[in-house]
Amino acid sequence: FDKREFDIKLIPVTAWSGESKPQTVVLKIAPEARAEIEDWLGLEYVFDKKGETFAEVPLPVNDHLVYELLRYGNKVKVVSPAPLKEKLIALAKSVVDNYS
Repeated sequence: FDKREFDIKLIPVTAWSGESKPQTVVLKIAPEARAEIEDWLGLEYVFDKKGETFAEVPLPVNDHLVYELLRYGNKVKVVSPAPLKEKLIALAKSVVDNYS
């Protein structure tokens, strides 16, 4: 495995988010998802605290991010911001309702 060089600051956020301004997003990450999250966000944004793994990264809070996070299922939990957490909860409920 060769680490790819990546700096999120070099990608213009508006290129994939419209005019959304980045917000600090904090994620709690299950051990089995750590490598994939590090590959997505970069090693510098992932850290351990009291035996648990987290990521803290500036990202635009929009539908693209909601769907990106949803693909990790229960392996990634949004700690903050609250509006992002609420969007994920609402979408997850609607998916469950669709299959009820």
